[in-house]
Amino acid sequence: MNSREMMRKIETILEDAKAGILATTDAQGQPHARWMTPVLLDQWPESLFAVTAPDFPKIMQLDANNRVEWMLQTRALDQVINIRG
Repeated sequence: MNSREMMRKIETILEDAKAGILATTDAQGQPHARWMTPVLLDQWPESLFAVTAPDFPKIMQLDANNRVEWMLQTRALDQVINIRG
């Protein structure tokens, strides 16, 4: 599966589920997972975006370690995608 096909699959899952789980790590290396509402934007076709407040802990975690994992799934749970970046 190439990146364009993967992004189409992600788009299909987000249209169904409207949410995903974002996992980050804190300064002690402990994982933190939270529900988010990611979106795809046409002007950045290979990126996944989510809005948050600048003072939320996940922002400090991302500043310290920008490696994350998203888990997206259909509401029926028949398709699950993990995305690392």
